[in-house]
Amino acid sequence: MKPVSILTNFFLHFSFERFPRPVFNVFLWRYLGVGLFLFLGLSLSAQTPELVASGFFSPVGLHIDADGNIWVAQSGSGNSDAAVSVITPSGESYQVISGLPSYFDAQTMEVSGVWRSRLNADGNLVLLTGFSETELANSLLQVDLSGYSIGDPAVSHENITDTLNISAFVLGQGFAESNPYDMLFSNDQVYIVDAAANAVLEIDADGNFSVLTVFPDFENPTPVGPPYINIVPTNIVANGDGFLVSCLTGFPFLEGAAQVFTVDSDGNNSNQLSDLTLLVDLDWDPNDGSLIILQLGSFDLMAGGFVEASGRVIRDDLQGNRDTIAQDLPLLSGMAVSSNGDIYVSDIFGGNVWRLPVGISGIHSPGKDPHLPIRLSPNPGADAIQIEFELAQTSTVQISILDQLGREMISLQDGTMAAGTQTLEWNGKSATDKALSPGLYFCRITVNGEVFTKTLIRQ
Repeated sequence: MKPVSILTNFFLHFSFERFPRPVFNVFLWRYLGVGLFLFLGLSLSAQTPELVASGFFSPVGLHIDADGNIWVAQSGSGNSDAAVSVITPSGESYQVISGLPSYFDAQTMEVSGVWRSRLNADGNLVLLTGFSETELANSLLQVDLSGYSIGDPAVSHENITDTLNISAFVLGQGFAESNPYDMLFSNDQVYIVDAAANAVLEIDADGNFSVLTVFPDFENPTPVGPPYINIVPTNIVANGDGFLVSCLTGFPFLEGAAQVFTVDSDGNNSNQLSDLTLLVDLDWDPNDGSLIILQLGSFDLMAGGFVEASGRVIRDDLQGNRDTIAQDLPLLSGMAVSSNGDIYVSDIFGGNVWRLPVGISGIHSPGKDPHLPIRLSPNPGADAIQIEFELAQTSTVQISILDQLGREMISLQDGTMAAGTQTLEWNGKSATDKALSPGLYFCRITVNGEVFTKTLIRQ
């Protein structure tokens, strides 16, 4: 049984048997309509990201070449319409190759196609494809662009000169499924992030495969969903002699449960960054060397779905300093950072590519208040939990701990609080001084009538 996609879980009322791969179902596109998601993107004001190009069908991976062209991998609609397009620095877009396998599974309501594209050292296009019922499924494809210039008619499938099947190796190693989702070329090696095997693969210059590392499941700290949650790798970047790998997590998509892992050349992996959510891409800022992190969005378990306009771009200097530099964006699927530090992102349902100008800070959609940065420590935790947040001005604040059904367990604050950093402690007990059982809770903070919620896991 193939795992259902992230959004499929929502629309099928959460199938808990298997954690979702980071592939995005076409159900929302077909039945709610393109217009809704296009509106979410185009409703952004001039102070928010600049629309670079639109009209792409489920764009995922972005790649910027040495000339500043943006290559857009598109997974399509499930009708053999996956494609790769290129956007020039002046904003024109052209299809480079089209009609690639895009598979729609009517049972799981999921679509897969081309996830990523890169130009190799020879100037040819390398594609990474997902599942389909063709010989091009789950493969690295090389497309000969030796006679192609940007603006020419799209090349034909006859230009596909090499096909390297990934899943044949993965399944042969005993993994139940394969979904190669990202790739990195480094020192004559190719590294593949497989988001169904939850592993990073290594392919040497002779085409020999090996498994570099595997990310183990972790115990679900809540009674909702499967007993174990998968750590799902989505992107890999070089980091000195090793790598950094971003990860999604499976249902119930816990806020703050995603991580960025360090993987060394021997395959040892360890946590590098924590307290993140549903990560889908990484890249380096060329100006200050910080790591740019892309968040798909947020999931609200109490509301039963993904939060509209919850895409986020985060900067972390790997020294303990982190800043949300763009938020309240559409659900995001891919990112690339240009040589001057401009950040380009794709939103999968709107079919758009946006530019976040170099040096941006605090971008969000008009009409939406910025997210209140709530820090819970430790989280998960078994004893007292520190609750910390910042107020821009003196405000009326209510703070409560809720259970999974939204019932208030205890009120910690109800009154006026001054501007600045605020810290409270919750001792893990209810209003009747009874220790609450381990499980999933919510810290709800209401500031001047605006409600902010963060997941809290009690062990």
